[in-house]
Amino acid sequence: MPSKTYRDKARQVADQEDETLSKLFYFLYNNEGKNMNIRSINKKMRYLCGLTTFLGFGLVANPASADLLWATQNNTEQTGSGTNTLDLNGAVNGKQAFVTFTTVQPNTWVRVIFNASAAVRGNFQAALNATIFIDPAGQQGQTECSILTNEDGEVEQDDASDAAFVSGNGTPNVLDAWVSAVKQCVYRVPTAGVHRVGVRVTPSPSNQWQIDDLSLVVDR
Repeated sequence: MPSKTYRDKARQVADQEDETLSKLFYFLYNNEGKNMNIRSINKKMRYLCGLTTFLGFGLVANPASADLLWATQNNTEQTGSGTNTLDLNGAVNGKQAFVTFTTVQPNTWVRVIFNASAAVRGNFQAALNATIFIDPAGQQGQTECSILTNEDGEVEQDDASDAAFVSGNGTPNVLDAWVSAVKQCVYRVPTAGVHRVGVRVTPSPSNQWQIDDLSLVVDR
């Protein structure tokens, strides 16, 4: 989640690079350049190489990066015809409907990415909705993880009526039209500690659905 501090730092780095480029052009094209000899050319080339290294490092070191907090997968088929909380890591690992991640500071922004192969039986109006929810440490109850939708970078709550993960393809009695779908959201975790995250699916209207090859990643 980009913060004001991050945007200010990025702007400061860009200003420094602009200033360095200006110095380069002055150095290469000032009046002394009319009488350049081999030594001065070599000096200018060393300066240019140093500048290229500086700019290259700046481009590599300054993009936004993410710290991985948790990752899990489950390739087992999961089916149903009503609301279910998904098994996120499979029978071998204990069939957990929740996985945990840890933050060390309060009010930490995290991103959750959920991916799965999925299908729902029904016509074009049929849908399988997916909701990512987080249970923060030290608090009671689950909170829905919101999608980042505001162009200014502000977080807005999901519209529960428009949370379709996959939809039907017009064949009411056939479970087909498989897709690999992704849903991601951001959430400000209010407390430090160990938190739980899960995914709940709900068909609308009630109908057969199937999910497999799922993965879930939490980063910040």
